[in-house]
Amino acid sequence: MIQYHCPACDQQITLSDDQAGTRYTCTCGNVSIVPAPPPEPRTAPKIPKAEPAPGAAKSPEVVYQGRPSQLENLSIFVGLILVMILSLWLLPKISWDVFDTSKWGWWAALIAILAYTVWLAYRILRLKCTEYTVTTENILIEQGILFKDLDDIELFRVNDLKIRQSILQRVLGVGDVCIESTDKSMPVACLRSIPEPRAAFEKIRQASLDTDARRGVTQLKE
Repeated sequence: MIQYHCPACDQQITLSDDQAGTRYTCTCGNVSIVPAPPPEPRTAPKIPKAEPAPGAAKSPEVVYQGRPSQLENLSIFVGLILVMILSLWLLPKISWDVFDTSKWGWWAALIAILAYTVWLAYRILRLKCTEYTVTTENILIEQGILFKDLDDIELFRVNDLKIRQSILQRVLGVGDVCIESTDKSMPVACLRSIPEPRAAFEKIRQASLDTDARRGVTQLKE
């Protein structure tokens, strides 16, 4: 479509492209040559997305990621409460009977409570610094507070998986997923106190079966 303005009256004129180069008489009586249509805007050529070459290795996908539940420290937290009660009640009494003063008992109770609290804080921090990651290729266990240790178990080396739950863990909805493998550095590894252990067990099991199928590995169990 050609659009231009009449040089005499500035009226906008709209004509089809096939009238380019012809004479056109405006309503004001002015005769003008119809200009050529404007060039079409150039569009950048579409670059096809690069596809991976046949047989190229794909980056592993994460199928499970989690941390131990802090419910593992529930018994230690209950123990802290008991230590506080017993220390504040018993130690000042013993100190009074032995030294005729209760202040040493209060100091001993304070030290006992502080030591137990530090231990509980260490346990909480240790669990927070532990992470389990399962990909389509391997199982990664990362742990450590100041210094990180990373253990790697390739999925095709996994021989057996087990779920282990105590009575308390079953009540709290957590459990351990234990992995037996042919890995020399870590023949047995446990994902400890993880929430929904059965769901994690199924994900690891399916990822292991898929890895064996891709590699053509057949597990021989005794």
